[in-house]
Amino acid sequence: PTTDDNTCVPVTLLIAPAVDSPVMQEEIFGPLLPLIKVSGMKEAIEFVRKRPKPLVTYCYSPDPQAWEAFRLDTSSGNLAVNCGPQRMQGNFNAGFGGAGESGYGYSIWGRAAFDDYSHHKTIFKGKKFAGSV
Repeated sequence: PTTDDNTCVPVTLLIAPAVDSPVMQEEIFGPLLPLIKVSGMKEAIEFVRKRPKPLVTYCYSPDPQAWEAFRLDTSSGNLAVNCGPQRMQGNFNAGFGGAGESGYGYSIWGRAAFDDYSHHKTIFKGKKFAGSV
């Protein structure tokens, strides 16, 4: 993100914010990334599962098994593995959207957004009136 005078506003890491603090209770619209230290993969997955579905779940781990566990055992609009918001926001070829309280739909930009908001409709047509009731 940039300011009016085109200076960059870097991502600000929020180290171990209180779980009941406002930044952990509301959706964040800004370059803020709360970091929560956990004892391991299972605790991290439980932390995500106990809360409303986030727009993005971030998994920072060198272990491919952790990546797969996050993919299978959490639900969110997007999953980021070992990358932050800038990587996703700069990729206009990939869909990006929410799930549950974080929003509905697949994307807010690029071809995926066009497809999502075009409301594609599948039409089934038989050869005869009521031919396959």
